[in-house]
Amino acid sequence: MKGNVVQFVFILLSLVVGAALEDVLPAIGPVGFPILLGMSLFFATTTRSPVWILSAVSAGALEEAIASLPLATAIVFFAAAALAARFFREPVLWAAVLYPAYQVWLGIITGGSGAFGRVIVSVPAGAVVMVLLYAALSRIWRKAGADA
Repeated sequence: MKGNVVQFVFILLSLVVGAALEDVLPAIGPVGFPILLGMSLFFATTTRSPVWILSAVSAGALEEAIASLPLATAIVFFAAAALAARFFREPVLWAAVLYPAYQVWLGIITGGSGAFGRVIVSVPAGAVVMVLLYAALSRIWRKAGADA
């Protein structure tokens, strides 16, 4: 029980910090840093309780608020991405694949142009951010005692 409470508090605080970072950091050309998507993938692969779906939905809602996206645009994608990562357990690979897919999804939903450039830039951005994010969150996750 204590582990679930620690996990919930850790996820809540890290999503707030991740949302602030995603909002403050400058974009890499046409795309931003996939911090919230990376966090939802991390929590999907590390938590044993069903709190991972709450983290994916919360990260999607924060993404929608930051980017002024239509309702349920990011929530649906983040939940599906977290579900896929939960079953295949390769978050870094998934970030390199899913962030470009997210850019295509946003292009379809919002009718934006320049999808090819967004996809090209998002492959290394997703991979690099996920590697760094996974290393940092893993260390803090263990130090906080959330893995218990």
